[in-house]
Amino acid sequence: MKSYAQSLPMPSKADFQAARARRSFLAYCETVHEGRWVPARHHILIAKKLQEVADGKCKRLMVWLPPRHGKSMEITETFPSYFLGRHPNKHVIEVSYNNEFAEKFGLANRIKVERFGYNIFGHSCSEYRSTRTNWLLDNEIGGMLSVGVGGAITGEGADLLIIDDPIKNRQEAESETYRRRLFEEYQSTLYTRLQHESAIIIVMTRWHEDDICGRLLNPSIVEPEDWDILNIPAVCESPNDPLGREIGETIWPEHGYDKEWAEQTKAAV
Repeated sequence: MKSYAQSLPMPSKADFQAARARRSFLAYCETVHEGRWVPARHHILIAKKLQEVADGKCKRLMVWLPPRHGKSMEITETFPSYFLGRHPNKHVIEVSYNNEFAEKFGLANRIKVERFGYNIFGHSCSEYRSTRTNWLLDNEIGGMLSVGVGGAITGEGADLLIIDDPIKNRQEAESETYRRRLFEEYQSTLYTRLQHESAIIIVMTRWHEDDICGRLLNPSIVEPEDWDILNIPAVCESPNDPLGREIGETIWPEHGYDKEWAEQTKAAV
């Protein structure tokens, strides 16, 4: 006579993949990008820190990387959908440089929830509130709001706040007026939206020492919080490199960002 356990159907390969994606953000990225995302060592390091955010072990995270190294694709286009899958009763607010980026990031996460959310986490998107920039899960509780800097978030709360490259370029970073306006927006609007025990992720290319990250770490301006900082410069300049690189080694040489690229870019800019 068969036992109850013997009568249960064997889990399929898809079941194992879904279980792995639930446990691991790195596995989730590989699943939802359907093999198109091949993580480099800096992506793996970022994924480990984001896993700590999802697990409630990290509440304040800054990630500093040069442009075009996949930081937004991993963090802003993908992590909110994973965070909400793990915490379906929570809310994410994502702030970008402008509304165009906000739409891109909001839609990218909504599509992942629509395509993979039910199989991995048991949740999909609401039928009643599902725009590109403001959508809920099908429990009508958790969801994501994406806005450009200065966008309306009145009445919205955040268990996770993501700020993605709020400064467009060096020229804008040199504007003391813009830097001050951005920091005032953070203090007076964004920070006041945070729920109890919420997390903040700031991901950006740093163009100026007095940018929003610099101000948040400056004890003469604010009382600094306990920020985890993942600083990965384009070219290794320190023996304490987070990737364990040699001096002069670039981040992503297998993707074309090698020493020749670094020399050409340095000469150009």
